[in-house]
Amino acid sequence: MENDYEIDLNELDSVRENLNGFWVPENQIESKSILWLNFHKKKNFSTWEIIPFTEEIKRTESLPIKSCPTLTGLIKLNGKIQMEFVSLGGSDTTEIESLTKTKFKIDGMTYLRHKGYDFLKTWNVHEYEMKKSDFSKYKNSELLVLYQDFKNEITEIIWTDEPPAKLSGVIFIINKKKYFEIELDSIPELYKMNLELNWKLNEVGNSRIRNIKLVEKK
Repeated sequence: MENDYEIDLNELDSVRENLNGFWVPENQIESKSILWLNFHKKKNFSTWEIIPFTEEIKRTESLPIKSCPTLTGLIKLNGKIQMEFVSLGGSDTTEIESLTKTKFKIDGMTYLRHKGYDFLKTWNVHEYEMKKSDFSKYKNSELLVLYQDFKNEITEIIWTDEPPAKLSGVIFIINKKKYFEIELDSIPELYKMNLELNWKLNEVGNSRIRNIKLVEKK
């Protein structure tokens, strides 16, 4: 293919730069789902995120938020760049078999570059602004304290669980590009496990905030 060429798998910066973007399995080119890789330019990690490819997302420029995604990092082993996958089920390291400008192969699967979404091409989810001075006061406070302060701005609440069905945190959505990510501690034992994943603020609102950050996507 014109303008296609091999990427040196010994050069971390080149591998990271060329893996960033949208991909689709070679044997599923008509799929309604695509892989989005968005590696942090300094820490060499990304979510291995399968996202829907729909007209609605093109129109709204809003992606569904998932809890506990699989993370992948780029590491150098035996002279070659490999991908380390970390999820609730554990971790695994897989060699990148080949990488060009338009495709890559890993674990026997070939992925082809996909056009993806224009609005995400300039949207680096790692380049958020964290206003620590504004929100550090909520650390070790009860979750309800934060909620009461922002309840008129919060449009959606998404509970996060790790391991599955065990409450670990919550996401307070302000709008499609702004939300709080909160890690919880001291969760009441009676309500910590919930197979239905339908926790309620009046049951777990006295959990303590271990970590908090405001994410503002550009």
